[in-house]
Amino acid sequence: MYKLKNAVGENLYTGIAGRGRVQERLLEHKELKRERIPGATRFQFTQRKTKEIAEKIEKKIIKKEQPKFNEQNK
Repeated sequence: MYKLKNAVGENLYTGIAGRGRVQERLLEHKELKRERIPGATRFQFTQRKTKEIAEKIEKKIIKKEQPKFNEQNK
């Protein structure tokens, strides 16, 4: 799972990347217009044991932090 943050550390987007896709997802956010997250200058990632655990944590983060570019109440 990963977060895209702005220069002051505000969480702009939280997502999940499958095993071996972290770099690919970052490039998608950076290069593709439909995926672009304006102001994202920092990238933070953490590994979780399973996709299910990552999804639960992602939902909690989105609910708590309400990142600007995530669908809320996901």
